[in-house]
Amino acid sequence: MPRIRDLRDYLRVLESLGDVEHIDRPVSAVLEAAAITRRSTERGRSAPLFDHVEGAKPGFRMLGAPGALSSDPRHRLARVALSLGLSHDASAHDLVEHLVAVHGKAPIPPKLISADSAPCKQNILVGADATLDRFPIPQIHPDDGGRYLNTWGVIVAKLPTDVGRTGRSRGS
Repeated sequence: MPRIRDLRDYLRVLESLGDVEHIDRPVSAVLEAAAITRRSTERGRSAPLFDHVEGAKPGFRMLGAPGALSSDPRHRLARVALSLGLSHDASAHDLVEHLVAVHGKAPIPPKLISADSAPCKQNILVGADATLDRFPIPQIHPDDGGRYLNTWGVIVAKLPTDVGRTGRSRGS
């Protein structure tokens, strides 16, 4: 399998594995896309790719659950493995071994490329056009303060020392 270089490659590989479900109907970025993503994850379905987000210009899409378990019961860890640079059929043991092997290694130095060939330079916005409002940013939960970006959705947090195994504060 060729090395995945960016999100476009990742999507192509997921497509080839049948692990992307295109949602072609208009979907709201406020709660609806998140609800569909949660439901698809709970049911072990493919990653939803919202091709038509209400209020977003054509070509702007949202991908739900890129790092969740795969819809293929033979390779449930495919999305996780691919995001770590491994083959889609890597086992849980392979994932752990990979993480142990790379722990403490020096980071890969960046490669400098010319601006005219950089994919990130395909769309340059300046002035009033340079605003995040043009992107389909989701609101995940009803009580959120608004829409927010969370790249890849991985959060690592340490529990406060006064929280027991139940997740509740010992004082409550």
